[in-house]
Amino acid sequence: MLNSVAAGRQLARSVIVWQGVAVILASLVARSKGTMWGEAVLTGGSSVVIGYWVSALLALGGGVRSAGVALGWLLAGMLLKWLLIILVVVVAVAGFRMPALAVLLGVFIAISAYALANSIRR
Repeated sequence: MLNSVAAGRQLARSVIVWQGVAVILASLVARSKGTMWGEAVLTGGSSVVIGYWVSALLALGGGVRSAGVALGWLLAGMLLKWLLIILVVVVAVAGFRMPALAVLLGVFIAISAYALANSIRR
């Protein structure tokens, strides 16, 4: 085994912090376009951060499991993460009339921060 569960948890915490910082900074920059834009970027980015946190909690929580069970929890976490992101984006754009471009920008910033954090940690 190359990575322990503890190393996975530590990486997940690091990635969540990177994502949170990136989303907050992007939200502050987007506020120059208007308050609604800042809130929209924060909403879209936060959906990814919370979705990743839930996914990591499901995949890495519960200790050591057999391979089949671990894969099942990993897939369940990924599915739940993407359902949460899609639900938040739809509700933000359709329900709260937030700018769609700003919400998607927040999602993009958070996903980019995820990729950046994983490439730096290796």
